[in-house]
Amino acid sequence: MVDFQESTQTKAPPTVYVVQDTQKDLQTAKQFGELHIILTWKDVRESVEHVVKKLDRKLANIRANDYLLLIGDPLAIGLALYTALEYTGGYINALKWDREKREYFVHIIEPIE
Repeated sequence: MVDFQESTQTKAPPTVYVVQDTQKDLQTAKQFGELHIILTWKDVRESVEHVVKKLDRKLANIRANDYLLLIGDPLAIGLALYTALEYTGGYINALKWDREKREYFVHIIEPIE
């Protein structure tokens, strides 16, 4: 599990974890960091167990300054968000596309106190 306090001190550039490769143009998401595809279309057709194992493996090094781009299959997005929150202690920077403004917005998710 990532120590949220420690990981906010890192100087490494952020990574954008893309939940699923949808073949959409993600150039505008690159402004937030280097893109890393987590799941392919083939992965989401596999069992939930397969998806969870791959998410667990691919998100194991997620840091507090990284982003999770919420795109793809709704179940995959939910499982990826859950997995990322587990690794970061409940904190994540989620990227969501705004169709009207045609840009990504950051939604900071953190525990409710």
